[in-house]
Amino acid sequence: MELETCKLNFRADLLREAIRSNGLSQKKLSEKLGLNDKTISQKMNGVTQWTLSEIQQISGILKGLDVNTVFCLKRR
Repeated sequence: MELETCKLNFRADLLREAIRSNGLSQKKLSEKLGLNDKTISQKMNGVTQWTLSEIQQISGILKGLDVNTVFCLKRR
């Protein structure tokens, strides 16, 4: 079964809140993901999409994050 993300429904507000509630900054998250500041900014602003691999990494980093809601994951 393949998963896809819904670009228009990405909930950056929920991701930002989860980053804060885990005591991180967007910069710290980008470092943990191995992304530069510009790339994570583009992803947070919906300019580019998150990859499934990045979403899986975020799931492991941010405790209590519902990735299905934040990234609008659905089965195809």
